[in-house]
Amino acid sequence: MKQIVTLIGLGLIGALTLQAPHLNAQPVGGTAAAMSEPNDGTRVTVSDSGFAATGVASSTPSRIGGVYSVIERGPHHRVWERLEYEPAPDGRQIPRPHRYIELATGLHYWDGSQWKESQELIEAYPGGAVARHGQHKVIFAYNLATL
Repeated sequence: MKQIVTLIGLGLIGALTLQAPHLNAQPVGGTAAAMSEPNDGTRVTVSDSGFAATGVASSTPSRIGGVYSVIERGPHHRVWERLEYEPAPDGRQIPRPHRYIELATGLHYWDGSQWKESQELIEAYPGGAVARHGQHKVIFAYNLATL
């Protein structure tokens, strides 16, 4: 029995995760993905972030993983997580979380009820302009020479 090998390219952190040991990664140009099926099994070619992985699928159980999503926010961090399901010896799929923490000064601001992503945005406001989508709020007068 042949299974399709799962390949996950993580553009967020510029990495390519290979789910099977018989695959090899090589730098390539472009970000296209292609799949073909020769007589000897399923051949998979995937490119993401300048890398390509090719290989022939085998009967080895593969891991199934999801996409990264934000599970926690703070003023200067956010935690990204995805679940990867690994096969247990008895055939059950066991979830295994993968996490990383993104750090940046002023990444989020508190809006009174939750952390929201900061924006470098200055909006028109009666009598001037306002920047209110960051940790520090400011109102600018139309005439900056006035107090």
